[in-house]
Amino acid sequence: IFEDKKTRDRYRQRLHENRDGTDQSLWESIKTVVSDRIFVSKVTLFFGYQAGVALLAASAPYMINYVLGRESSATSIVMGGMLGGALISIPLWVKVSHRLNDNRKLSILGGFAMAVTFLPMAFLNELYPMVAALFIFGIGLGAQWFSDPVTMGDVIDNAAVKTGRRQEAIYFAYQTFFIRFGSTFQAAVFAVVHPLTGFIEGVKSREELMAKSPSFDLAIWGIRLHAALIPAILALVCTLIFWRYYSLTPEKVEENKKKLAEMGL
Repeated sequence: IFEDKKTRDRYRQRLHENRDGTDQSLWESIKTVVSDRIFVSKVTLFFGYQAGVALLAASAPYMINYVLGRESSATSIVMGGMLGGALISIPLWVKVSHRLNDNRKLSILGGFAMAVTFLPMAFLNELYPMVAALFIFGIGLGAQWFSDPVTMGDVIDNAAVKTGRRQEAIYFAYQTFFIRFGSTFQAAVFAVVHPLTGFIEGVKSREELMAKSPSFDLAIWGIRLHAALIPAILALVCTLIFWRYYSLTPEKVEENKKKLAEMGL
């Protein structure tokens, strides 16, 4: 209903190409994606913030119960601070985006903002300062929410110029894989950190952990480690990789758009 004639014609053209047997095999698509350095750097940044947020979200009950010594019901207050910061920051990032006119710079700014705002959460011991820290963190997260779709669009346009084909499905499928991998990474971090720091699984409160853990202080620092310090390091490293290898400047993006128009893509 909402598609114009040009869009419908483009869809028919792609359908005709697929029926002509030009679809890539699985291994060909893997080779295409893995050899695309710009895409790999993009999903590296994407993985950094997805895995970091997964670690933070999974760590929230541990922080509430064992670090802050609060009831589990306080988790919604703490995580609400993050969501509030992210939502409120969207108009800010819209203005910053218009001023920069550079999706690469916006993504880098958001990555560094996340890395820095993870850190205060590792050192807080009270509920409302933690809510404030997560609110500020949410502002950095909002930059990633805002910049991720447009940056992915630039990546797909660049790939289409190089290959002569639109392959959105392939690129989004591999990005989805990194979302799932972020959850796997979170589980692996917990599996390593908890035994090494003396955290006792199944304890119900800070007092019970203090009574049963052979190294209570270390167990608390283990929670701080997987809630904030590891995500901060991960976000920083992934942002630096993106900064180094993602080369789509505004000029290149505009050039790609002109080429795609000439190619009918």
